[in-house]
Amino acid sequence: LYTLICCYFCMQYFSRPTEKQKLKMVLFKTPLKWFFIYTVIGFCSAIWSVHPALSGYRAVECFSLLGVVIICALELYRKGGIQLLIAWILRYTVLTSLFRACWRIPDWNLFLMASQMDATIFFYFALLHEKSKLVRWCIYVFSIFSHSTTAYIGLALGGIGLWFDRKKGKTLFFILSLLTFTAILYMGTENVLKRTIFSQRTEISLAATSGRDKMWELAWNAFDERPLLGYGFFAGEPYILRENNIGGSVMNAHNSISSAAIGTGLLGLIPLCIFFLKNIALLFSPKIPVLYRGGTIGCFAVVFLHCMGNPGIGSRVYGSWLSAIIYFVLLAIMSLPAEELKK
Repeated sequence: LYTLICCYFCMQYFSRPTEKQKLKMVLFKTPLKWFFIYTVIGFCSAIWSVHPALSGYRAVECFSLLGVVIICALELYRKGGIQLLIAWILRYTVLTSLFRACWRIPDWNLFLMASQMDATIFFYFALLHEKSKLVRWCIYVFSIFSHSTTAYIGLALGGIGLWFDRKKGKTLFFILSLLTFTAILYMGTENVLKRTIFSQRTEISLAATSGRDKMWELAWNAFDERPLLGYGFFAGEPYILRENNIGGSVMNAHNSISSAAIGTGLLGLIPLCIFFLKNIALLFSPKIPVLYRGGTIGCFAVVFLHCMGNPGIGSRVYGSWLSAIIYFVLLAIMSLPAEELKK
């Protein structure tokens, strides 16, 4: 019902000529074009899917939520530009994290892990662009105690973005680099990794002890069987997992590339890969304001790692999907002419 309401709302909003023109700009003059193409392919995959209704519905769900995110972003941008949009996203992230945490209050560890796929994604925007100490520290706490190895790797790689920040980022980059170099010098690289990022793991590997390696192996075996079209958007993932007796709460491949390979084969895998590559190129292009370049690079590292090691884009709306789309829509809007979007 919620999906249908969102879909109807988007159709009504974008039926206005001015808003329709802005939608075309956001969708077709930015890398989001390739994600839109991928989702269209996902919807068409209902024709050959192992569960046609499920593939069709999940694709409509993606369209609807993408539309709602674009509408929110456009309205906020019109009222206060990028600064207001980032401030709103950070407050939305804090509220989302707190609501998720409320469901897990009896277990303190689960409480802290509640927002591992939300707060961590926007950590660098909070660090570099948020003035409110309350908002900043909420995101810091949920990120640092997320217990997500995938997020920790993303946050570590995202530190590169600090070098591109024209304010306090460079200072932080030098401090963190010096501390890291000193720790490695005295303890060795492996010991540093095992006591920080991989403190919960027996091996230094994204897939170690989590079962991801088994899911990814199944995904690529399934891809070998149907390389061109796949098994149907999202529907193929639970189908393959059930066929191999991996069920329970596991519903997808925990990797955007694997999800696309199972669901839509090469037909969908190619545009999804182009989408990621185009966004990487956009990060370093003159289209992104210098003021926000460090934050966008840092956040991209976390988004990308979540998409590679957790449920993300490429599958149904679940896990890090919504936060990832919010980030990519923000990046797209940053790259467009302000005078056109604020009309």
